[in-house]
Amino acid sequence: ATAKTKAPASAAPARSREFMLAMSQGSNLDESTDPGKKKALPTPLQSLSQGEISCLWAIGEVLTTSFKNLDVSSQLCLFCVCLMRKLADAQDSSSDDDVEQVQSMPSYQGGRPVLLPASSSGNLVKGKVEVGVVASAAILSALMSDSQPKLIDACRPADEKYDWASARAIGLPYWVRSDKALASVAEEIAQTIYKSTKNVMDCALYYIAMRNMKKLRAIAATDRSLSGKKFLKFIMDHDFSSDRGRKAAEK
Repeated sequence: ATAKTKAPASAAPARSREFMLAMSQGSNLDESTDPGKKKALPTPLQSLSQGEISCLWAIGEVLTTSFKNLDVSSQLCLFCVCLMRKLADAQDSSSDDDVEQVQSMPSYQGGRPVLLPASSSGNLVKGKVEVGVVASAAILSALMSDSQPKLIDACRPADEKYDWASARAIGLPYWVRSDKALASVAEEIAQTIYKSTKNVMDCALYYIAMRNMKKLRAIAATDRSLSGKKFLKFIMDHDFSSDRGRKAAEK
């Protein structure tokens, strides 16, 4: 018997003709795979709205994500996070013209494009779907995960540090159980904010929440603005572990 050759582990997953057509919203396939040939979307997909097609595309893109070294709960959370981000990217890149044509879908009949009416009853047909925050199921899954440190790294935006927007979008403060890990993320957010604004007042709350006054004083000393100088004087003149210092902070 002829030995079967295995595909490399890193090879992209095989995708069906229907999947490729759906993701291109009815456009012709790559000339290298199907030169000069155009076909209509498969019948089940012709009634989908543009939003529903975008969701289908996003799911296909997420399947290329690596879920190695994550337990089942973390895998579900990461899948939801990646899906949310892919949908957000799709919405950001869509034009106003695309939104206006949400009730029609492109198809190819007789070698020319034809717009077919969409008859979906799904909620996605009614304007854009909100994708600013991950699903609550993802947050609950992350809370039950036994691989949270790896999940935190896996959910981090590509080649970036966490900022408050990205941490809030995945509900990170709700599911990280380790105080040490949460403090590490909080400091990462504070550093990102100060690097962007150079204003100690914008990141002070995070260091106060971590009770890391030493680091806050060091950063305040580098802020040469008037508000930064006033803030540095204030935190240097008061001991916030005393009643007098706490009352001054409350004011």
